Amino acid sequence: MTQTVQIKASDGHSFSAYMAGEKGPGIVIAHEIFAVNASMRAVANWLAQQGFRVAVPDLFIRQGSTRELDPALEEDRNVGMGLLRGLNEDLAVSDLLATVDYLKSTGTEEGVAVVGYCMGGKLAYLTATKAAVPGVSYYGVGIEAVLNLNSQLKAPVLLHLPVEDTLCLPDCQARIKAALVDNPLVSISSHEGVGHAFARRNSPAFVAGAAEVADAQSIVFVMKSLAG
Repeated sequence: MTQTVQIKASDGHSFSAYMAGEKGPGIVIAHEIFAVNASMRAVANWLAQQGFRVAVPDLFIRQGSTRELDPALEEDRNVGMGLLRGLNEDLAVSDLLATVDYLKSTGTEEGVAVVGYCMGGKLAYLTATKAAVPGVSYYGVGIEAVLNLNSQLKAPVLLHLPVEDTLCLPDCQARIKAALVDNPLVSISSHEGVGHAFARRNSPAFVAGAAEVADAQSIVFVMKSLAG
């Protein structure tokens, strides 16, 4: 079952969220710069089939944008980059946490994790520094800029790093690993032979084999983290 719901943030702001699944542990998806589009809905639907209750909040509505974007279109890529530059990360994290609370208050008793992609990958990491909500980051962009928050992590996080990611080059990945390797809350999975967006469904960048491995790791990680 899928539906769109309205959620109210702590500051009174309301935003929509795509929902998939009726029961099970909760997952909040932090979307890419392309908003709540077909790829994010496909991820949510797949996770629902695996037994999760999933919500994908619209993190761009605060900027007045309600249009889903296509990464194959240059115009949409430019729009997405503009939305990224205008994003207030603190408010985005607040909206993710409001979505976590929504799932908990509407019947999700097994706990909730945040799974983020690209822009959302960094937000999943940041969310875990604000609340005890496990996070999974797929090719998170900009995590190297917030490594100083390492000691503030309140929940386990899993970082998927594609070795050939052009948005997080080898030296960047090395800095991430060096800063986080000794933190017991952090797990890092490096994926050889693939680049950025390898897990983006409905996209030429999608690499089925690598995505299958990463997704399996993510499910095990989320279930283990929620079980304590």
